[in-house]
Formats: sequence, structure tokens, C-alpha cells
Amino acid sequence: MRKGAPVRPMHWMVVIKLVPAVILVGASLSCSLERDASTAPDRSEQVKPASFAAASSGVASPGEEGRSTSANGSGSGAVWTDRKLVRNALVQMEVEQIQSAVDAIRKLARTNSGLLSNVDVKTDDRGHSHASVTLRVPEDRYDPAQVGLRTIGNVTQESSRSDDVTKAYTDLEIRLRVKRGTEERLRSLLADRTAALSDVLSAEREIERVVTEIEEMEGSRRFYDQQIAMSTIQVELRERSPILEAGSSSTIRTALRTSIGLMVRSLTILLYVMFLLLPWLILGALIAGLAVFIGRFGRRRLMARS
Repeated sequence: MRKGAPVRPMHWMVVIKLVPAVILVGASLSCSLERDASTAPDRSEQVKPASFAAASSGVASPGEEGRSTSANGSGSGAVWTDRKLVRNALVQMEVEQIQSAVDAIRKLARTNSGLLSNVDVKTDDRGHSHASVTLRVPEDRYDPAQVGLRTIGNVTQESSRSDDVTKAYTDLEIRLRVKRGTEERLRSLLADRTAALSDVLSAEREIERVVTEIEEMEGSRRFYDQQIAMSTIQVELRERSPILEAGSSSTIRTALRTSIGLMVRSLTILLYVMFLLLPWLILGALIAGLAVFIGRFGRRRLMARS
């Protein structure tokens, strides 16, 4: 180094040397990316082989999955505002006459836009009748129908139950929506004339299976709809039995005859048992007497020898 020459800092020299190297590396990377983009294969041709597997398995595409998630989100909000309840009640009551009470319940059903799905009337051996009536009314007429039943007779027992089927109903609707989407995707595969014959046959079998499942789910949903729309009230009727009624004297005579008959049967059984055991009692008495006689005879011989 010469005297008097300016001294340049070393770090500036390193930076000046690295700038051209960085520019060269950036240019090479840019050319490489452009080459990869120009030689990339067309991905649209790779969609068709996986489409049948996705359709038959019922797995939605990412876009459809997003739509399903948003639909589920909106549905979950509706769950709390629209509960699905199946309401049932049991009412037991005493009435003066069974047939009059059944006619009154039938009139109550017509008044509340309902119906009697079952009426079963029976009479016991004492001439007392009882009946079982199944009343179906719309869900919004459930409480008024119960109030009307209390005016027909004397209610002895009453119970009510509400089963919340909201979760089961919502799950059924989601599974039904997924199955319908699967059916649409399978039918789109059948509409594609470029599909292989094996894919077409597999798609037809899958469509048949999926359609069967859809029909079963729709039947379950119709059953839920009927149970939710129409509430059930089971009414058990029993005729009131007064303490003193017409012909009570004959009832007392019948009870007296019954008690005498029971006493006679008891004595008959006692005598039967006695006669059954009598031979054994006689035999036991003979054996006991013989034992006593032998004992006394032995003691006398001992006394005579002594």
C-alpha cells in the first residue's frame, strides 16, 4: 500500500462484491420457475379417475364441503329455535258409564281436529266395563285436549312426557342431503359417455344402493314428522264402583255363600289330611305301645332275678 492513499473500509468492499452474485442467483431462479410452469401437465385430465371413488364414498369436494359446513352451521342455529318434540300422555279416570265417556272423547277429538286411533272396551265377570282409548291430536291442541279430558270423568292418574328428537331429526336430514349429493355425482358419471364400462356398471350398482338408503331415510323422516305433528294421549277408563248399589243384598248373600263354601272346602281338606295320616298314626301308636311293653317286661325280669 502506498503512502498517502485513502483507506477504504473492508465491509463496503464485501457488499460490492456480493451484489452481482445475488442478481445472478435471482435471474436463475426466475428462469427455473418459468420452465416449470410451461412444462406442468394439465390437471383437469387427472380429475376423472378419482371422481367415481369420491362419488361412491359420499365424500364431497372441498367446495361442497364448505357449503355443507355453512349449511350445518345455519342448521345448528335453527335447532334451538325450532325444537322437534314427540309428546305423549297417559290419563286414567273413573266414569259413570264407559260408552258415554267414549262418545265424549270421540267428540273431543273432532273438536280438536284429532282422531281416535284405537278403542278397546272390555267387561269383567262382575259386569263392570273398562276401556282403553288412544287419542291423537295436533301438537298445538295437545294441552286443550288434556283440559277437555278432565271434564269427562274423575282423573285418578295423569302423566305426560316430551321426547326431544331434534338431534336425531337433524342428523337424519344431513345424512339424507349427503346421500342425495352422492346420487347426483353418480348420475353425472353415468351421463359421461367417455367412462369405461366397468365404471358405468359400478356406478349403477352404487346408485341402486344409495337410492335404497335414501328411501329408508325418507321413510324414517316421514315417521318423525307424523309423531311430531300428532301428539298421543292414552286414556284408560274404568267405571266407578259405588259402595252400596242396587242389588247390594244379593252381593252380601253371594259373599256369605262364598265364605261358607271356603270354610267347607277348608274342613274337607283338613279331614282328607287326617284320614290320609290316620293309618300312619295307628301304626306309630302300636309301635310305641310295643316298645313300652317290652321295656316294662324287661324291668320285671331284672327285678325277679334280683
